[in-house]
Amino acid sequence: KQPRVALLYILAVRCPMARKEFLIEVAPDRFFDDPHYRGYPEVLVRLEAVEADELASLLAEAAQIVAAQKPRPKRKR
Repeated sequence: KQPRVALLYILAVRCPMARKEFLIEVAPDRFFDDPHYRGYPEVLVRLEAVEADELASLLAEAAQIVAAQKPRPKRKR
């Protein structure tokens, strides 16, 4: 398996699956998916193509989703 390389011009943002599918369908120039994220509630965002207010809205929604989740138990190391 190849190590993943950080791409500083792409951001994965948590969102509901229906919203992810909608964003990819209506704006494939800004939003997309890849095999690693397929089936997960996160959309990949091309930062150079997305407007600041649109990204801010996505990030606010993602923060609400994460805040509403139950905390996971700490893993033992």
